[in-house]
Amino acid sequence: MRIFKKLVLFVLFLVFLNYFIEWEKNSFKLNRVVSIIVSEGGESQSNPGSVGQEESSSPAERLDSEETRESKSQVASPYTQIIKRVSEEYGIDWKMIYAVCLVESNCDTGRVGDNGKSFGAFQIHLPSHPDITKEQATDFEWSLRWTIEHGLKYADDPEVFYRNHNGLYKTTNDWYVNRCVETFNDI
Repeated sequence: MRIFKKLVLFVLFLVFLNYFIEWEKNSFKLNRVVSIIVSEGGESQSNPGSVGQEESSSPAERLDSEETRESKSQVASPYTQIIKRVSEEYGIDWKMIYAVCLVESNCDTGRVGDNGKSFGAFQIHLPSHPDITKEQATDFEWSLRWTIEHGLKYADDPEVFYRNHNGLYKTTNDWYVNRCVETFNDI
């Protein structure tokens, strides 16, 4: 009887695992459809060769795929014009700012992170910046300007900029910097 219970539990586990994998695939496909709809001009900017390519086998691999990074840039595209305009005012490469926005939140102004302590598209950590309100952090253009002002003196060195854009140099890890550089190169 014990073996039967273990077998039933194992089968249930496999069913759940299969359901989770299918959900991840469908979620990924849904994000891709949304990316195409939201992209500027309503047209996909994907590589012609990406159609029909087999997806990565694990959700983690799919999250790091070129197609996913491309999708992220399309999802956030309504903000590119604002980023370009404001970056030009400050004389900084707009792609550096856009990369931060994509890595931090995929340019989601409603994003909440760090266990409810970071807010907005640029994930401003409010306990580290008590002079900033939640409303300011979630206001796209305000937080964009704040982010640029914090990193402007490092604009000539993207890696140093990515470490300092939030005023918290000591807490910015290499993974984050590398992800920003990769995203910048994909834009």
